[in-house]
Amino acid sequence: MARAVAAVVQGFDATLSFTSQSAEAKQQLLNRVLHCACRQLGRCLDDSGVFFVRDPAHLRGAMSTTAAYLVPFLAILAAGMLSHAVSGQFDTWYGLRLLAGGAALAACWPRLGKLDWHFSWRGIGIGIAAFSLTLVLGRMFLTPHGMPTALAAMSAPARALWIASRAATAIVLLPVAGELAYHGYLMRRLVAEDFEAVPFGSIGLIPLLVTAVAYGVIHHALWLPAIGAGMLYGIVLIRTQRMGEAVAEHI
Repeated sequence: MARAVAAVVQGFDATLSFTSQSAEAKQQLLNRVLHCACRQLGRCLDDSGVFFVRDPAHLRGAMSTTAAYLVPFLAILAAGMLSHAVSGQFDTWYGLRLLAGGAALAACWPRLGKLDWHFSWRGIGIGIAAFSLTLVLGRMFLTPHGMPTALAAMSAPARALWIASRAATAIVLLPVAGELAYHGYLMRRLVAEDFEAVPFGSIGLIPLLVTAVAYGVIHHALWLPAIGAGMLYGIVLIRTQRMGEAVAEHI
């Protein structure tokens, strides 16, 4: 439990601070995250029999529950750190996140079928409002930057591919992986060990608040609006009991 929660709470924070560390510290942190991600992914695939069994019912029933919720998140973290390690100052290989996270999500998807992935315009509307607030506050507290020199120096096709991979990761992959880890796993795990048996509608204020704070602190300067956004995502999920609604907000 402690290791899984630590991965959820500290993961993106470690990624964001990765570039400021020494080469030795980078290597040690990368080794730890890669080890954790590979162990969880191996458990997920081994339990599911994804490479050896073609029975979908077996896949849904046998895959490790915790791994299914955390592996996509951990895969994105590991890929991000690997990308930083091999790219230098500019994150040239950002697309590794999309490949690793997408593959992990695909491997774990059979175990996530019982979640309600439907969404409505309510989730989208709340997400737009939260994004607008974050954008306004970001302009107030963050220093704007132009296009990185390394990106501008790329050929037009390579630059378009880099931008497309970053957009797909931010708009599609991160919302799904983040909601699975924070509100799908952490928020319910704070209620009971058998977190998947906890209905979203039964979650109280304390797990909701703790999860929102854990989500907010990884956003550094924008921690306050991020906590507010985390609260909104969690409240709508609790009221609707639809994971798809929370993901739509996050997008």
